[in-house]
Amino acid sequence: MIGASEFLLPLRADVRISSISLATRNLVEFKNYDKQSIGKEEVDQARNYLKRPMGRLAIICCNKRPDHSAYLRRNGVYSDDEKIILFITTANLIEMIDIKERGDDPSGFIVDCVDQFFIQHE
Repeated sequence: MIGASEFLLPLRADVRISSISLATRNLVEFKNYDKQSIGKEEVDQARNYLKRPMGRLAIICCNKRPDHSAYLRRNGVYSDDEKIILFITTANLIEMIDIKERGDDPSGFIVDCVDQFFIQHE
């Protein structure tokens, strides 16, 4: 079995997405909420962690999809600060494990998520 740290940290350091570079240190925050939804407060918390050494990409891992206010807030964070905050669900993590077990690089999944973020942001 592959552990989460084996495929999430580090992501490929050579990947560049537009003007965003996947840094050697990426913020990955695990929110193990069962009844409470991920909202704008959690997005702001991740935003505050994204200082210069951490880069401009955060990944919030959560059990279920965040509420609408979280999506609105993360779009505002990108518009204001050019910081990208992705939401990765348990199902996405399982997909990344499957990618790794097939011998492929799961960082491509993150790149695809960033591409999807840019499409929905426009």
